Amino acid sequence: MVLSAPVFEHTFRARRQPHSRPTVPSDRNPHAEPLLLGMEALDARHARATVRFGAEQCAGHFDGYPAVPIARLAQGLVSLAGRLYQHRSGEADAPFAVLRADIRAKKLAFAGAPLVLCAEHARDRGEEAGMRCRAKLADGSTVAELELWMAKAGA
Repeated sequence: MVLSAPVFEHTFRARRQPHSRPTVPSDRNPHAEPLLLGMEALDARHARATVRFGAEQCAGHFDGYPAVPIARLAQGLVSLAGRLYQHRSGEADAPFAVLRADIRAKKLAFAGAPLVLCAEHARDRGEEAGMRCRAKLADGSTVAELELWMAKAGA
């Protein structure tokens, strides 16, 4: 859904941070930096981690209202699913490829809010593994859901 600027400002006025326009050096892209996931759980079927985005990591999304870019959130979910895939394969550094990914963004998450990322092995299809992932706020509300298929890289 696309909101007009006045509707956006009215809807998210409680999230306004007027001095949160981070200055990012032109030779550095904060969206290219790896995410630091705080792993909390990992077993054969599930993985859970936390991540917190700073205002700089939200640069450009949106002036005065630093929201987590959905592409960066998807990156975190894919990274977590990859950890689960590697754990299931028994190879901690096994290369993998994402064959298909479908994401649904449900709401915005803002800088500073801790996010809980969860990945679950859903099913196998030959050499491919299906994963279901979710990003949630501390109150348990869902920010985004991601379904993806993964396989060993080069397979």
